[in-house]
Amino acid sequence: MFYGASVWDPWLIIAQIVTVQCLYYLSFGLLLYLLLGPYVTHLSFQHVFDDASMDLHSFTGWMVVLTNVINSLAAALSLMFVVERAKKCLDFAATCYLLHLAFVSIVGGFPTTVTWWAVNILSMTIAALLGEWLCLRRELQDIPIGSITRRFSGTAEAFKSPTSVAAITGALFGRASNTGAGVVQLPSSRSLRPIPEDQV
Repeated sequence: MFYGASVWDPWLIIAQIVTVQCLYYLSFGLLLYLLLGPYVTHLSFQHVFDDASMDLHSFTGWMVVLTNVINSLAAALSLMFVVERAKKCLDFAATCYLLHLAFVSIVGGFPTTVTWWAVNILSMTIAALLGEWLCLRRELQDIPIGSITRRFSGTAEAFKSPTSVAAITGALFGRASNTGAGVVQLPSSRSLRPIPEDQV
């Protein structure tokens, strides 16, 4: 999507970071709505930006943990479509989760629970490794060898056909003719006159 030449382009990098972060929170909110929405009266930013929401002694806390882990799969998909390069996946995954840490610190205070750190480190690792694997698979499919082979075989077949040969030699010599059943008559050596030196 954002693929470009491998040159330093800060605006492209910023656009990729913003896009990955927006997709991260979009999928996070959607997963929270699907997994936790039916069981709570209302969803809030606390479920996303408060480390206390990952309480392993409650059903809600387990669902938030599960949402974080599943969201790492969605983050890997966003890396495949937005970043498109395997060697950049770790950088963008780490940037995404570092920005999430910054937002969590601003909204609910610096996270101090071991569960929050363990879940987010695990999620970042999954997003980076899976994103890198997906990007590698996609990079290997960038050049479809089969279509190139078919294209060249089609060109070779065109040169084998009598009509094409007659057209090519006719364009080269200007005097070739197609005689009967696909036999090409080339001009004789007597009809080919040397070019005068003053015209060269």
